[in-house]
Amino acid sequence: MKLATWFGAVAIAGASAAAVVLGPLAPASAHPSGAGATVLIEDPSCAARGVGGPAEAQSAPTGPGVQAVSVTVPAVVLLRVDGAGRVVAASTNTGCAPRAGDEVYTVQGDGSLTRTPVLPMIDWRGDFTAIGVFQPQQG
Repeated sequence: MKLATWFGAVAIAGASAAAVVLGPLAPASAHPSGAGATVLIEDPSCAARGVGGPAEAQSAPTGPGVQAVSVTVPAVVLLRVDGAGRVVAASTNTGCAPRAGDEVYTVQGDGSLTRTPVLPMIDWRGDFTAIGVFQPQQG
């Protein structure tokens, strides 16, 4: 599945991708000068979301003739890695930094996605409130 269609398709059909063994995913090395280091910025709802929970619960309207439909959009993390398997950028669909319990996919060179079984433990940095925008990671 191409990255350009990923965030729209995950809400409709979910994802079916084979797991791949990439070796140990690790943070990319930090810039020696410390240049480019950023803080973590998340949506205020992230503290209440908890680990691997849905991005946000919505209440459905009620009343005569109203049929409720419930849709759950999984919390998804997309990772870009370098040739050594180190994470160089991350994107989420939640407005929150990656969390344990999120579905994790690695973006391949051709734009396809591969399910990744483990979320690396990284001191996440960047503005994750920009949904679908990759945030550079420096370890």
